[in-house]
Amino acid sequence: MRVVVDLQGAQTESRFRGIGRNNIALTKALLRNRGKHEVLIALNGLFPETIETIRATFDGLISQDDIRVWQAVGPLSWFDPANRWRRHAAELMREDFLASLRADIVHVGNFFDGVGDNMTCSIGKRVRIPTAITFHDAIPLIQSDVYLKPNRTFEAFYRSRLEQLLDADLVLAVSDSARREAIEYAKVSPERVISISSACDPMFSPAPVPESARIALRHKLGLTRSGFVMYSGGGDERKNHLRLIEAFAGVPQALRIQHPLVIVGMMPLDHSNRFLEHARALGLTDREFILGGHVTDEELVNLYRLCTLFVFPSTHEGFGLPVLEAMSCGAPTICANMTSLPEVMGRADSMFDPYDVPGLANLMSELLLHPQRREELAQYGLTRSGLFSWDRCAQAALTAFEKVHQQEPVRACAPLFGQLLKTVESAVSDRHTPSDGDLIALAAAMSSNSHWSKVTDPSPKQLLVDLSIIAENDGQSGVQRVAHGILSSLIQSPPAGFTIEPVYSQPGSSSFRYARNYARRYYPELGSQEGDDDIIKLNPGDIFLGLDLHHSVVHRPEFFGRLRQMGVGTVFLIHDLLPIHLPQYFTPGLADLHTRWLQFVCQSDGVVCVSRDVAQSLIAWLNAHSLERQRPLAIGWSLNGCDAPGKWHGVLGDQAGRTLVQLRGREVFLCVGTIEPRKGHRQLLAAFDLLWARGADLSLVLVGRQGWDVDDLVRSIRLHPEFGRRLLWLTDVSDIFLERIYCASRCLVAPSLGEGFGLPLVEATVRGLSILARDLPVFREVAGDHATYFQGDSPSELATAIQNWRESYRHDVVPSSEGIEHLSWTQVRRTSSSL
Repeated sequence: MRVVVDLQGAQTESRFRGIGRNNIALTKALLRNRGKHEVLIALNGLFPETIETIRATFDGLISQDDIRVWQAVGPLSWFDPANRWRRHAAELMREDFLASLRADIVHVGNFFDGVGDNMTCSIGKRVRIPTAITFHDAIPLIQSDVYLKPNRTFEAFYRSRLEQLLDADLVLAVSDSARREAIEYAKVSPERVISISSACDPMFSPAPVPESARIALRHKLGLTRSGFVMYSGGGDERKNHLRLIEAFAGVPQALRIQHPLVIVGMMPLDHSNRFLEHARALGLTDREFILGGHVTDEELVNLYRLCTLFVFPSTHEGFGLPVLEAMSCGAPTICANMTSLPEVMGRADSMFDPYDVPGLANLMSELLLHPQRREELAQYGLTRSGLFSWDRCAQAALTAFEKVHQQEPVRACAPLFGQLLKTVESAVSDRHTPSDGDLIALAAAMSSNSHWSKVTDPSPKQLLVDLSIIAENDGQSGVQRVAHGILSSLIQSPPAGFTIEPVYSQPGSSSFRYARNYARRYYPELGSQEGDDDIIKLNPGDIFLGLDLHHSVVHRPEFFGRLRQMGVGTVFLIHDLLPIHLPQYFTPGLADLHTRWLQFVCQSDGVVCVSRDVAQSLIAWLNAHSLERQRPLAIGWSLNGCDAPGKWHGVLGDQAGRTLVQLRGREVFLCVGTIEPRKGHRQLLAAFDLLWARGADLSLVLVGRQGWDVDDLVRSIRLHPEFGRRLLWLTDVSDIFLERIYCASRCLVAPSLGEGFGLPLVEATVRGLSILARDLPVFREVAGDHATYFQGDSPSELATAIQNWRESYRHDVVPSSEGIEHLSWTQVRRTSSSL
């Protein structure tokens, strides 16, 4: 059985109230107790600010691609008649979306939300899917003079929902009292209503309150005493605040001063003012009566734990959550004996007539005077609260779902487009003609929702590999060679259940396209990929992998936000933080851009660093910058790989052949890397000038294209008297040519002032070349004791290091690079895939 939980009740303003917490708690319990059943969560895309929070809440309990987001056109508020056609369209689109999920039953936790926001809910207007509704109470109907008649819009909304409630296949009442109200007032058939009870969040539990939290609460509320009488809840008239205040005024003044009455909870300003005026009229001082207003969940829990007595005088409840919360925290608790509250309390001597003010005053006085009685009441509350469990609620709900599933198959529906067209035509006749923007948004929402029709399709998911920079300009830098290596390995051995799809973005475009033309040309092993470079089609469970360093992703927040909403994973490869740590070696502004890029990619699901050094640097940067995240960032690292000798391909041209002949028999020192300021070429060239001046007959070969801010260095190289003789600079080198150069060299020199990894070290290692490298932590990580290291920034220091290395080489005491462990690209791919 596939259960789809419509969790809009945790997206509306209810998320700030107990009813929203209950939606979350019951859903978690359904997931814990699902057994052989499948549970999906459906969210409304018109509440985008809530989606990541909910994903984080359920992270680890449910796969992220089982949290589905549907789209509609808003606004949907009932208070604007122009929204009528949008509401109808949204109802149809929601039902179509649920049908595309092949739901066997849909559970709606807060059916009566949505009058003033973008929540929408309907039953059977497009497709008949068995539906279960959580029913909290019929208070607005029972007290219609208070809740309905003063607000005709809300009355129309509420009665519309009541009509639809009759179409529900199952109604889950939160108490026996609520069940009776559903039958008696909402006219639901008794056989379709069951009571599953309710519970409270596990955070409501007994525990010592830290002194710092005590002091903070006293300061916030203006408490001068450690003890207090407490009430928490809304400001509705049925909550009976005025009689509570009157009863408290009847408590002896000495007790009132020692234990002031504290009322906390979000309520309208006019209600607060009325309560204050009532208290003052009764002679209560600021020390005896305190209105605390809204408190956080953490503050509420601590108040329950600290209060001398908790009093809940409400005349009507669907369940009575504050009573259970208080008892669960160990607070001595008393409550009214009306509606559902006796089910929660379960003890007559802890209840009172909410209309009997003197009786309540006497009960509070007695309990405040007798600590032993309060202690006994607190212990009873802890025992009693243990009978209420979300797991029991979920088990009862699942049993009821199973019975409905056996009786009510999903019925087919008519084509969505035709029904939406009728909705638009109806809007025109109502003189609320949709704008062109509305119709475009409607089409976009339909297109977005259409992806969900594939959620049960067993076809492979996509691993979307971003090659934007490579596809535009493949400079064969170390970063890009890494990207090629990982992609080749992914193509040869894709992660189970995935197909590999290279993608790219174009400047000015908000989306990505399949790089199929590029793939057919450079990666024929991908096989025949049909189609052109179409805009990518996203499905839940796909993964976007950023291999290359692509700064322009920071300009596409909406695209990546849509990925997160849809349950598409995002993982980026982080090559280094060098522009941030060594900004003097990069173009102006790059440090800021790289910082923005890093902030952006650290909002993804995970990152893979190319070395432990980079991972440690990233963690230190994150600790210093405190980026806000809803879910923890997965951080992994793996040293880069390298192709084995003989696997590099290409053609050796005539010029390459002549160069190799020129190097034959020479003592060649090789430096591989783009010519740029941080790579240390200036120091290296100056060091060789010193060596040549001393008579050393050495060759220096530089392999790499020209980078930024090195025009003067390039002129020095090209005008050097040894250029073309003992100084060679090779800018466009094929893989096979580079391999031959490695084999023709005696030593790899790595003078770079900063690296994320140092790919040439590994490439040299697998070809038996010894290494002389600057003493960087990452080079130590890669080469360990199997390389020679130098320190110092001056040409003379490097010249001395090279001369010392030559002496060691002649005496055969140079560290062998053969001991350096190197990974294949397949091993790197496995590490990245595991993340």
